[in-house]
Amino acid sequence: MKCEECLPLLEEFADGEVDRRTSESMSAHMAACTECAEAFDALSAEQEMYLRYDRELEVPPSLWHGVRERIAEAPTERVTKPLPLLSRLRGQLAIVLGALALRPALASSLALLVVGVAAGVLWLAQAPSPVREETIAQLTPIKNIESPLRGEAYPVPTRDRSADVEGERTQTIASKATDGQVASPGQTANLVKASATATRRPINPGGAGDVLPSENHPEAQDDVLLSAQPALLDDDVLSINTRLLDPEEKEVARHVEHAQMLLRSFRNARDTEGEGVVNIVYEKSQSRKLLDENTSLQLEAEAAGNKTTARILNSLEPFLLDISNLRDEPSRDEVRSIKDRMQKKEIIASLQVY
Repeated sequence: MKCEECLPLLEEFADGEVDRRTSESMSAHMAACTECAEAFDALSAEQEMYLRYDRELEVPPSLWHGVRERIAEAPTERVTKPLPLLSRLRGQLAIVLGALALRPALASSLALLVVGVAAGVLWLAQAPSPVREETIAQLTPIKNIESPLRGEAYPVPTRDRSADVEGERTQTIASKATDGQVASPGQTANLVKASATATRRPINPGGAGDVLPSENHPEAQDDVLLSAQPALLDDDVLSINTRLLDPEEKEVARHVEHAQMLLRSFRNARDTEGEGVVNIVYEKSQSRKLLDENTSLQLEAEAAGNKTTARILNSLEPFLLDISNLRDEPSRDEVRSIKDRMQKKEIIASLQVY
């Protein structure tokens, strides 16, 4: 054992608090080390001096007896009951008010904050709530039909006597179908023929209230036929057409109608003045949506064995694919090539006939 290890343990060694192995090591070390032996002798002499100390005052036994009696007579700890809520709030409020009295700047800031919050609540309570205006669609006669595409408003043709006769014949066939009678193939053909005749009446160019198309948006021949259609068909004819179509055919008809509107909008697109490009952002986004829907409807038609629907959807797919692959602002030549193919294939007329 070294002196650095022995000196800190001298007091414990003198009090007999070290273990036997450490005690033997320290005894052997102090027998050989003079410095450690002198330190232990000094510590032993100090302890003997404290043991020989005689107090001048002796504590009488009566003093200790009195202390014990007073300890025994001390009351037990009282269980303090919790204060009621109002008392606690009163105490906390007193503490807060005391702190505010010591800090005037804090008190004024809190007062301004409370006034601001109260003013805001009153203003919100008194502010009139916005009333949402609801537009109610009504079925009213339409004088002029507005094109949903890039064109202008077109006039509604006036009915002539021959159209009235065809309309009465169509209504008679429709009323029979409504009463539960099954129309013969000849009557159904007459119904389709009468509807087509009614939708191809000549336009009255000089009629009152007619709106001529704009020079910037010339209309094609099939647009004239579309714009010449009446705003609403007879209710009986609509009910027959609705009953003749099943849900799948309704979905295909709606898809074909949207594709027809898209192709018309693309055909009526005009290039930006002085830039030589055409903005077709809307047509491109709609074409991508219709392309996915066209693929699914084509697969369903082929699975159901509907060759007519599959053929019309197959002819529509290349145009949707070409429009969706165009840039947002393609050149006039790119757009013109697709328009030429549309005119050559007569895709819009095919969709309208379908």
